[in-house]
Amino acid sequence: VTLNFTSGQFIGLETNDTYKMINEAKKINPSITIINMKFEHEIKIINGNFIKKEEESRFNYEKCVKTLNKYFDKYNKYIIKNIPKCIIKAAGALLNNIKSEYLYNSTHVRKIKIKKIEDYILIDEDTMKNLEIFSSYDGKKENGLINIINYTKTSMGNRLLLEWIKYQNKNIKIIKNRIDIVKTIIEEKKSKIISSYLCQIFDIEKIITKIN
Repeated sequence: VTLNFTSGQFIGLETNDTYKMINEAKKINPSITIINMKFEHEIKIINGNFIKKEEESRFNYEKCVKTLNKYFDKYNKYIIKNIPKCIIKAAGALLNNIKSEYLYNSTHVRKIKIKKIEDYILIDEDTMKNLEIFSSYDGKKENGLINIINYTKTSMGNRLLLEWIKYQNKNIKIIKNRIDIVKTIIEEKKSKIISSYLCQIFDIEKIITKIN
C-alpha cells in the first residue's frame, strides 16, 4: 500500500508474487517504508530508504478495519468489505503509523484505489533505466522520454501521466476510451482552448492537503 502525502492518493497493489511487489516498491521509491517484523528477513526493500519495522499486532485486521472506517466516507466503507485482507492490514497500519509517529492526521484520505498488478504491463527498474523512460542513461532527467512527451499543464496532470507510464493498463476498453478522447479533441480542434483553461488551475490536491 502506498500513500502520497501531496495528493492524498492511497493505492493498494494486489499480488501474490513477492518479486513483483519488491520491483514495484523500487519503482515508487518511497521515502519511508513500513513492514511487518514477521517478514523482515523475507523482504529486501530498497537500500538507503528509512525502513520502519512494526510489530505484527499493528497489522491486526479488526483494528485496521476500524481505522479505515474513521477515514473513509459511507460509500467507501461499503467497498472495504470487498478489499483483500492483506491490503486492509497494510493500509490501516500505515495510517496509524503516520498519525502516531509523525503526528500527521491524513484527513484528506477518503478512499483507497485497488490495483491488481496482473492488470498492468510491468516494467522493472532495470528496464526503465535501459529504455531511458525517466532519465537518460547518464542520469539526466531532461533527456528522458517522459520529459519529451510531457506536455501537461497542471501538477495533477503531471502526476497522472507519471502514474500511467509506471502502470500501463492492459484493459482494452480503458485504452480505447483514452484514444477516443484524444481523437475527439484533435478533430474538434479543442486542444488550445482546453490548454488555456488548464493553465489557470492550481494544484488542488496539494491545496487540500495543506488545508488538512
